Amino acid sequence: RKSGLQQCQEKRPHIVLVDAVGIDKAVFIKDVKKKDPDTQVIAITTLEELNTIRILGLSLSDFIIKPVNRDLLLVVLDRAKKRYLAHKELRQLRESQERYETLIKSSLIGIYIDHDGRIEFANKKFAQIYGYSLNELIGMESWRLVHPEHRAMTDSIRKKGYEERTPPLSTRPRASRKTAEQSGSSGGMSG
Repeated sequence: RKSGLQQCQEKRPHIVLVDAVGIDKAVFIKDVKKKDPDTQVIAITTLEELNTIRILGLSLSDFIIKPVNRDLLLVVLDRAKKRYLAHKELRQLRESQERYETLIKSSLIGIYIDHDGRIEFANKKFAQIYGYSLNELIGMESWRLVHPEHRAMTDSIRKKGYEERTPPLSTRPRASRKTAEQSGSSGGMSG
């Protein structure tokens, strides 16, 4: 016969009910949470055992006082299910965001985000292309990166609400890079 922990490791349940919390159960709960922090652990306990739970600082999702009321148990299980799904979704969202950030930051293409005419985000490649540091770019008015001859065209595109995602190649605006004079050095790039 397998122990409760072995069964949890094999079956990976989303919700675990634990009866009578003592030192052995405390170790069990910590092991279950260590394997999957999203697992919802519900203690079926007495009022006296609640102090033990508090003293041991156990990470419980919920508890039910004995004797168990069926309707209350169903409510607690439903809450635990919703909490599990929310935790899982949040974890997946964080992992997705981390992958996206890694992809954008390490891209070989210059990428930036313009919000209300100011640069809100830029990756290293974008900074390299324009000759600015990331600190210099963030908060900069994005029109400063457009060659003066093409500013009217980019303003027109912006006012249209970016209806045309990419202007035709014949009308693609020229960029304006940081010059040696702007950076305070003697040699370098020009606009």
